[in-house]
Amino acid sequence: SFDESRRALSSKQLMGEIEQCNKELQKLGHVNKKALDQFQSFNEQRDKLIDRRDEVEKAEESIRSLIEHLDLKKDEAMERT
Repeated sequence: SFDESRRALSSKQLMGEIEQCNKELQKLGHVNKKALDQFQSFNEQRDKLIDRRDEVEKAEESIRSLIEHLDLKKDEAMERT
């Protein structure tokens, strides 16, 4: 940010600082510029997978409950015969 100490600098000095900043930015040119996009994409995928896992766990519980109910009905039917 532009602070008070830079207000006293001349245009030439400010241009020198900008040039220095640009040189430092060029050194970082090899940094993966898509990293933030990838991070956000991976977070979205993770959230979808967590939601899907929750759905599968609920479905599993429902299936187990149905199997238990059917086993009881089968046992009752076998006792009557």
